Amino acid sequence: MIFIDNKYSHWYYSIITNAKARVLSKEVYTESHHILPKSLGGNNSKDNLARLTAREHYIVHRLLIKMILDPASKRKMQFALNAFRRSSKNQQRSTLTSKQYEIIRKEVSIARSQSQLGNKFAQGFKQSPETIAKRVAKLVGQRKRPRTIEEKLHLSSIAIGIPKSESTKQKMRKPKSPEHCENIRKANIGKKLSEETKRKISESKKK
Repeated sequence: MIFIDNKYSHWYYSIITNAKARVLSKEVYTESHHILPKSLGGNNSKDNLARLTAREHYIVHRLLIKMILDPASKRKMQFALNAFRRSSKNQQRSTLTSKQYEIIRKEVSIARSQSQLGNKFAQGFKQSPETIAKRVAKLVGQRKRPRTIEEKLHLSSIAIGIPKSESTKQKMRKPKSPEHCENIRKANIGKKLSEETKRKISESKKK
């Protein structure tokens, strides 16, 4: 028996029994629930399905976690609960409350931590010098996408008002190499400077 006999399993089967016995109007939104989840061996037979409201569906999946002792099966139910954070075009789930979201995230965190226990994959594994060299060459060869004018303006606005350290100021005061100046000159060829920029350049040269 996968499920243990406790108060949570009693609540679970009470919700399922009520759902199977009632008749809801077509206007009421419901979701199909596998009484014995498929990940635990359940199937799509009529006896293993129940039509639940979205709220009931969320509740029974929380109960399932507390009805199982087997660690691997419990983790499956914890990950299944995480599905309630997502919705599709065929689902009309309302936005989760902060409490519901917190519960889901805690259960998923526990499941992930438990799944990593005893996992020694890649521990002590060392890459060969050839593999490391290939990775470095690939990173060095990658060229970054040039920033757009909007991105540059955004980065510039972020830096406004932020005090610079003395070490940063000293680096900025160091004279630039001829190569650096030539690169700047080439980059600015064809660019039109605003009157404000021209004024600042003129004042800096006077100083």
